[in-house]
Amino acid sequence: MEVFTIAPADTRALWLIGLIPLFVLVLVVSILWASLNGARSATFEVSPAGLRLRGDWYGRFIPADHLVRGMARRIDLVTASELTPGAGRWGLGSLVIKPAGSVFATANVRSCI
Repeated sequence: MEVFTIAPADTRALWLIGLIPLFVLVLVVSILWASLNGARSATFEVSPAGLRLRGDWYGRFIPADHLVRGMARRIDLVTASELTPGAGRWGLGSLVIKPAGSVFATANVRSCI
């Protein structure tokens, strides 16, 4: 009877398998950080040319001719409770991330954020 030794396995592939979950974790943490950072630093600028949203994932420019100027007014969310976002069908209770301009569930369905 002849006995043969088995060649040792190469462990480089195991490092690659270990790097995949690490890469996914770094990706998820980066997306979460960018989202939270954008929520804190989001701003808007009003000019005669239009409305510019900055600092979030959906930063964009809305031309003045696309804005409904007749309905624009300054509000205080403490006193105007009918305009606060709710947990309705399109409200903050939804698990879907909505870009700026999405309609939220309020008493006045036409109001947009």
